[in-house]
Parts: sequence; C-alpha cells; structure tokens
Amino acid sequence: MRRLIAPLLLVIAVAVSGCASTGSTMDAAKSAFASDSLVSSLGNLGMSPSQATGSLGSLVSLASNRLSPADFAKFSGYLPNADKYLKAAEGAGLLKSPVKDVAGLNNNFAALGVEPNVARGFLGEMSKYFTAKGGDSARSLFTSVISK
Repeated sequence: MRRLIAPLLLVIAVAVSGCASTGSTMDAAKSAFASDSLVSSLGNLGMSPSQATGSLGSLVSLASNRLSPADFAKFSGYLPNADKYLKAAEGAGLLKSPVKDVAGLNNNFAALGVEPNVARGFLGEMSKYFTAKGGDSARSLFTSVISK
C-alpha cells in the first residue's frame, strides 16, 4: 500500500504545480492588459483577458494580410497596442500561420474557447469601437478586414 501512495502523491504534486504555473501565466497575461480599456470592455461579453487579447491579435493578423500597408497603418492607428495584441496571439500559439481569411479568424476564436455568439459580439463591439475612433471611414476599414 505504501508503494502505491508515494507515486500517487508525486503525481498529485506535479499536477498541482502544473496548475499553479498555468494560473501564474494567466495572471501575467491578465496583469499585462489590466489597464487596457478595450480588453476590459470585451470582458463584458464574457471574454477572459487572454481570449480578448488573442482575438484582438488574430484580428490584427487578418488586417495585416488583407490591407495595403497604408491602410494597415491606419487600422493600427485606430487600435492602440496592436503590436502587443499580435504578440499575445503569437505567444498563445494562434499565429503559427497567418490569419488570411474569416475562416482563420473563426478557427482562432475556437482555439481560444470563444463561443460563436461571443465571437459575433466581439465583431460587433469592434465595429462600434472603430466607428467611435474614426467615424465611418474607420468602420469601413474594419468592415473590409472582416468581409469575406
């Protein structure tokens, strides 16, 4: 019996330490964007900070592949921290290949555990965000990124 208990305790200890390190990684991501009002507002949709930053980074990747360099510069200008969102998505393993179309964006939503209704809400909120930042021209730019 003692021979079985020692390995079992070792397995439990390893599992607990693994959970603790995952939690600290998530806490680091959470604190990195804690003062980010956009990430915070996406929390109202039920998105965690890591889901929000991964989704935003995936959107930036899609924009970089769909827009001309000049339009991408405008897009990034409307979205402060675009480079940080892109790095967060890369760090989460979402950009092993660039996001080139809406299907790729949807795949990343799924990989992040974002439910389809929340993903639709994300796109709606981003449309409002771009409109608030730059009016109809910014909204049109955003729409060109997510159109099929």
